[in-house]
Amino acid sequence: MLVSGRRRLLTVLLQAQKWPFQPSRDMRLVQFRAPHLVGPHLGLETGNGGGVINLSAFDPTLPKTMTQFLEQGEATLSVAR
Repeated sequence: MLVSGRRRLLTVLLQAQKWPFQPSRDMRLVQFRAPHLVGPHLGLETGNGGGVINLSAFDPTLPKTMTQFLEQGEATLSVAR
């Protein structure tokens, strides 16, 4: 089960590279957990080892996991931009 889950995630990540999105070197999408939040959340890391902006705080309709985010494609990426 874990192997097929990793394979699925890898497939999604490889498909995601086809998007016309060029992130800044200083920002990247991350999945994170915080003590005051329930479960995983998506965020934008503002720099290498920098702070994380919780994307769900801006739009609660965004998926909570990176896999779900990537599976939904360009629509969710547009919201994150």
